Amino acid sequence: MPRRPSANAVAALVLLALGAGLLLWQQPWSSEGQAPAAAIPADASDRLDLALRAMSSAEDERAFTGALDGDERSREILADAWQAREVLGVGSVELRLVDVSTAPDRPDGTAPARARVSWTTEEDSVLAGTTVREVEVELRFTGTPDGDVALRGVDALDDPLPLWLAGPLELRTADDARVVLVDGGDPTVDVARLAERAARTVRAQVPTGDDVLTVVSPATADGAAALLGRTLEQVERVAAVTTTVDGTADTPRVVVLNPDLFASMDERAAQVVVSHEAVHQLTGVVGTQIEPWVAEGFADWVALRDDEVPVRDSAAQALRRVRDEGPPPRLPTEEDFASAEHGIGAVYESAWLIFLTLEDLGVDEDRIIAFYEAVVGGDGTAAAAERHLGLGIAELTRSWQDYLTNNASTLS
Repeated sequence: MPRRPSANAVAALVLLALGAGLLLWQQPWSSEGQAPAAAIPADASDRLDLALRAMSSAEDERAFTGALDGDERSREILADAWQAREVLGVGSVELRLVDVSTAPDRPDGTAPARARVSWTTEEDSVLAGTTVREVEVELRFTGTPDGDVALRGVDALDDPLPLWLAGPLELRTADDARVVLVDGGDPTVDVARLAERAARTVRAQVPTGDDVLTVVSPATADGAAALLGRTLEQVERVAAVTTTVDGTADTPRVVVLNPDLFASMDERAAQVVVSHEAVHQLTGVVGTQIEPWVAEGFADWVALRDDEVPVRDSAAQALRRVRDEGPPPRLPTEEDFASAEHGIGAVYESAWLIFLTLEDLGVDEDRIIAFYEAVVGGDGTAAAAERHLGLGIAELTRSWQDYLTNNASTLS
């Protein structure tokens, strides 16, 4: 889904980032089997401040992991972060303490500290050219028996969690795509295969430039929510989101998957989802003000070009609504998408059917692609439709309504 500055950051689901306080790498709120935490020292703020400064200036893993030498678990967490930096090609980081609470607020005895984080990447890295705006994270820490402090995890707050702080990372690359597995990723899905097929599908149909499809596969829905800077409730019906790595318009694009949704999908549905999101990433729609019916309808049009499932089944919700209520009075608006369940339902299906209407009218593939590229490039939808499709919006709407009505009549 393209994530845009507008209130409606729409995406497809049959289906990147792309929730505050949700991601702890080892679920430290669970006290089962844990020894009681040691008291938090009174000078915890000073100790954490010195540790973050040392982490910011560290030039190797030993210096980074030794910045907060509270215990073995602290060193493991920092080692994961350093190794993730190397996987992603993160060059420099800056961490600054904002405030600290020395009062534990969870059953495991950990307390929160708020920190500001920014980072850059090397020129030839996975996320080349990234200079992430300053984001805030929550550090979870506790005391140690010898009076020090120990790190227990990193949470997202209101901002997307930096990918290099999300836990252990593994990078898998192919000619057409790359996959970043977070904490092992989703073990039920062959994400690399889905990504490679998606990239080939999109590149075979649409000019995509030199971007590489990058798919991030967290191990949990909580992890996906944290990377997107959203709550778990906001992503529970979202299978994947195409977003930028820090939620702003000028950083590299990634597709973030929600493993909870993929677990319930068959192979066809999962492939359509990833191919749909690949369209968003590879055609540069993220960060634009493109109308959502163009973005979502075109992405499904590309993802479903070779699909053999009949329209009456693929768009059953939209067609049933037309059968029961008649066709919509206008093309789908941003408000329609905002009120729909994310990525599913009649609104998203009806956007796809706009592009099938164009095919039904005899508009060839090159003209449809030219229309889409013009809108992504900043042209008004109406002007682009007139120039490339030979249709005004009113005429397109009437044809689409007829197409919907005709197909709805085939439902049993």
